[in-house]
Amino acid sequence: MIYYNPTPLIGINMLNTTKKDTLRRMKIIRGQVNSIISMIEDDTYCADIMTQSLAVQNALKQVNAKLLEGHLQTCVKDQMRSGNEDKAVKELMSLFQLSKKNS
Repeated sequence: MIYYNPTPLIGINMLNTTKKDTLRRMKIIRGQVNSIISMIEDDTYCADIMTQSLAVQNALKQVNAKLLEGHLQTCVKDQMRSGNEDKAVKELMSLFQLSKKNS
């Protein structure tokens, strides 16, 4: 898996509520992925596997939306206030371009 982090920000953390919710959602998704692996190993009907796979993809989209909301409320605001508008815009454009590739 490739991790994308164009501008690591040291000392800036996501909101605790966002972190808790994101971890909870990701653990649910991990369980769903493990179930899909079992379904494949057990030769489950393809349409059933695809249904579960699509559910995981939708859940990940919801996680990304929540992460983006938190990022805008914290990191982007901080960058704008500290005079790093260009950096914030460039980062958001990179995320936007990456999201277009994955849609």
